[in-house]
Amino acid sequence: MQTNRNSPPGIVKKLEPLWRFIALVVLLYLFLICINGMSTAIKGFGKGQVDSVMQMTSNPIVGLMVGMLVTCLLQSSSTTTTMIVTMVGSGNLSVAAAVPMIMGANIGTTITNTLVSLGSMTRSEEFRRSFAAAQIHDVFNLLTVAVLLPLEVIFGVVSKSAEWMTGFLIGRDAEKMSSPIKLHFKSVIKSITHFLEDVFGAGAANWILFGLSVGVLILALFLIVKTMKGAILRRAELFFDRVVGKSALLGMAFGAIITALVQSSSVTTSIMVPLAGAGVVTLRVLFPITLGCNVGTTITALLAAVATGTPEGLTIALCHLLFNLFGITLLYPIPAVRNFTLATVEWVALRCSERKRFAFLYVIAVFYLLPLGVLGLQKLFGG
Repeated sequence: MQTNRNSPPGIVKKLEPLWRFIALVVLLYLFLICINGMSTAIKGFGKGQVDSVMQMTSNPIVGLMVGMLVTCLLQSSSTTTTMIVTMVGSGNLSVAAAVPMIMGANIGTTITNTLVSLGSMTRSEEFRRSFAAAQIHDVFNLLTVAVLLPLEVIFGVVSKSAEWMTGFLIGRDAEKMSSPIKLHFKSVIKSITHFLEDVFGAGAANWILFGLSVGVLILALFLIVKTMKGAILRRAELFFDRVVGKSALLGMAFGAIITALVQSSSVTTSIMVPLAGAGVVTLRVLFPITLGCNVGTTITALLAAVATGTPEGLTIALCHLLFNLFGITLLYPIPAVRNFTLATVEWVALRCSERKRFAFLYVIAVFYLLPLGVLGLQKLFGG
């Protein structure tokens, strides 16, 4: 009798890793739906403003701010760069004006994982790790822009290299890749949006979708961390430490491949944020993964540009790829740059975890007030 009484708990204990894994898959699915829901809602908010903003490219700093702001509105650097490729290919935008916008898109895309990190704000230690993880993407992209934008303006380092490569690639055919993962989530969000529009009307649908996405996202993040505690947490930690974290090149390859599959660096880095918050991934392991994500996200615009066969469109798509590759090869090998990046994100995260309002001020000031201020000055003085 004693054995019979103890059997059910024994079975439950043996099945625990299985149900934790199933729960984790379901929660990650909800998490990805919420990321796409936020993106769709924000696209709806900024839809009418994007085209007019994209035309304000009279100087490199303005172009940088335009790319940054549009990407913040659309929550997708892939979408922004695809729009830029289309505009360059159609002759509405020059390559020289488009390159700073591409750089700005790389900065703007970091807003998504920063917003995701805010979901753990009520748990200080977890929030500190999450916010630091999110800022690696931001700080390194800012450093890359600080080095490459002046070199591009003075010497045309990125654009001239891309034009040289275009000569070798323009004659080759490529079909536009469409990720089934991305298409699935788009389809789900489209169905939800149609339902909300039918019930509440088109005007309220975006706000409700945004509110639901943020609310479920925060809940999913909390449950992901809770579910991953224990055996799954230890196994995931071993995977990142012993496999992905074995070398920087492996980390970059992992980030690039996963991002190419989902066609969004925001999604890949946003998945990494709760893992970092739970202590599964250290900042040093996450750093090269993030850089790989920057490279992987260029595949959408690159393949689309090759498929069109337009030299200018292909050139600007290659500019996006080369910007990220140059940033990695020029900056990442320097220990001082790696140490500065990690020290900066840890300091910012510590300050924000001590005073939570700083995190909100950081997001508003860097991603919205700064580009809006520059664009406002551009409009005021017209120069």
